[in-house]
Amino acid sequence: MGRQLSEAFPAFLDAVKANDEILVKKYGQPSFVGRSGVFIPGKQTTLAANGVWPVADVVISLVFIQIALTDLLKSLGIEYDYVIGHPIDEIAMGYASGHYDCETAVGIVVGRAAAMTQVEGNSGMVALSVGVQKAKLTIKKVFARAGVDTVLWIAGINSPKAVTIAGQHELIDRGPKIAEYG
Repeated sequence: MGRQLSEAFPAFLDAVKANDEILVKKYGQPSFVGRSGVFIPGKQTTLAANGVWPVADVVISLVFIQIALTDLLKSLGIEYDYVIGHPIDEIAMGYASGHYDCETAVGIVVGRAAAMTQVEGNSGMVALSVGVQKAKLTIKKVFARAGVDTVLWIAGINSPKAVTIAGQHELIDRGPKIAEYG
């Protein structure tokens, strides 16, 4: 989709290139566009052919495309009243809302990608269709059944009956079953 948008809308490609320039010049990171070929019409991508990208590349590409879409909408004179986002989308939504500028958004991307790289393979998250109290009970049951005293925590309260818990994969994998069957 990004490549097609780049071909059809120069403002989209300009925004991607501007993000990439900030990534390189302000934050000292390697050029995502240059090393990946993503978003560039006619250029072969160099990311994994099996579709499994490094987590940092996933974070960067998702936010770059969302910021570029925001800039594209603005260039077309399209105005919006609200913006929403969840997990990584919150970075672009902060930019789209005018809460911070593009340099700040790209800086947050760099930090988020680094943090996610540090925990990649070491932890996970699961969304449960339960409230906070049931989630806390679930966490206690996971600890008791696993015979461990390690860290699981409520990572997000998405609604009164939907929370996300985070922690080690082996414990996270037990959460949904315990929450469902008690």
